[in-house]
Order: sequence, then C-alpha cells, then structure tokens
Amino acid sequence: MQKHSPKSGYALLLVLVTLTICSVSLASLATRAMQANVDSLERLRALQSRWGRHSCSRALLRSAPAAFDAIEKQNLASEQLTKTTYPIALSETLLLGGQRFTVVLADENGKLNLNALRQHGRPGTITQALRKVMGPNSIRALRNLDRDTNSHTLRSWGEVFDLNLLRALQGSDRVLAEMTHDVTLWGSGKLNIRRASPISLEVTCKGAVTDGLARRIVERHDESPTLNVDLLLRQTVLNETDREQLELLLGDGSTTFSIWIESDDGSQRTQHLSVLYVDADGRQTTESFSLN
Repeated sequence: MQKHSPKSGYALLLVLVTLTICSVSLASLATRAMQANVDSLERLRALQSRWGRHSCSRALLRSAPAAFDAIEKQNLASEQLTKTTYPIALSETLLLGGQRFTVVLADENGKLNLNALRQHGRPGTITQALRKVMGPNSIRALRNLDRDTNSHTLRSWGEVFDLNLLRALQGSDRVLAEMTHDVTLWGSGKLNIRRASPISLEVTCKGAVTDGLARRIVERHDESPTLNVDLLLRQTVLNETDREQLELLLGDGSTTFSIWIESDDGSQRTQHLSVLYVDADGRQTTESFSLN
C-alpha cells in the first residue's frame, strides 16, 4: 500500500480552496456583468424615451398653431357650418425606437382657464366650475382652490390636484391628461370661443354673469359660431358692466398650445407636459413638466 505524505493533502486542500475562490469570483463577476447589462439596457430605454419625447415635442408643438388653423379654415368652408365643431385636442400613437408614444396636442386657449376665473370670476366658483366640466368623481383629489382665490397664479397641476391622492384613487396619475382635457392654467386667460366646447363657454360665462345670461350667450354662439366676441356680447349682453367683465374672459384667438407625451417601453410609463406660450416680451417660450 502506497502512503501519501501530508504535503499531498495540503496541496489538494489548497487546490480545492483556490477552485472555490475562483468559482465565487466568477459568480460575482457574472452577477456584476448581468447587472451592468441590465443597467445599460435601462439607460438605453431612458435615452430612447428622452429622444422620442424631444422628437415629438420639437416636430409637433411649434407646428400646433398652423395645424389647428388649418382645421378651422377647413371647417369654415363647410356647407354645414352651424353644425361644425373645432377640436381643441389632437391625439396620435407612434412607435419610435421600439417604444410606444401617445401624444396629445392641444389648444390651451380653447379650455376653461382656472387662473382667469380666480382673477376675474365671482368668488367661490372654482370648485363648482371644475365639477361641471370634469364631473363630480374627478375632483376627489382637488385642492381647496376657492379658499385662496387670487392669492397667486397657479403654475402646475400639482397645485390644483393632490397627485399622491390621485394616484391612490386611480391607481396612477395617467388620468390627469384626460381630466384636464377642457381645463388649463396657461395662456392669456381668454377663452377662444371658436374652439371652446359649449360647456367650457357656459362655465366661463357663469363665472362672471348669471346662469340665464350665460346660457343665452352659448345659445347665440351655437346659432352663429363665426361671430367674434364683440358682436356676440353686443347681441346678448345689455349691461355694460357684465360685457366688460366677459371681455376679460373671452377672446377670438389662440396663442398657447400644449403637448402631453406618454412613453411606454413595455415595463415603465412616463408622462411629460410641455406648454408653448407667448411671454410678456412677445417671445415664444416653452415650459416643461414631468410627472415622474
């Protein structure tokens, strides 16, 4: 029988220990490599998402005035003019870089302006107006805007809605774009009567005059949708004070447009809002917001 020396046992143990260390090191290296690959893919998806949002915003937002004007001119040439409606929002779904982008382009001057109501409307009308436009179930996450009327200009939806409560009630804040379809915080404050919905026009007028007079204005506008604000008010409003108050809330043109962009890479959705408006110096300015 052949005898093994103690040195042979030590050598075998050393080999086993070395193999174990190498295995652990290789496993750790593989884990780090996999994590690096995952991080790289996430960065790539994030880069594609930013690229897609930038491309959509750059290509569509500044062309929004021309797009809505073209639709309006086409509708003005319609033989059934009294039945024509002018959309305040255009939506489309695009595939860019393997990601899905849902885009909503909107005319902000065609929407009920909360800041204008806070400044020129009757006290205590904000919640009532939002309930009328958005429905009673949509305002559960609404902050108390009537309490601090005229205190400051609202600049983001986070000042209007409790977004954490909205996420808890709806499961996400994806409904925000739909909830604010007819409501805005941006623009000159004057509602473009050519593009506003009947309910937005009525609620805006109710913020300044009686309900009966507001309904009469809407009815006259429905009869003659091409009337400008001056003629519309002269034909419906006898009281000069009421007319002057409504002139602060109603207008004939649009200078502010927005684009909601939701990107979906299959595992995560992100939402961004950009608003194009004319600043105090007459320059076009873009302001962007993120819900992430």
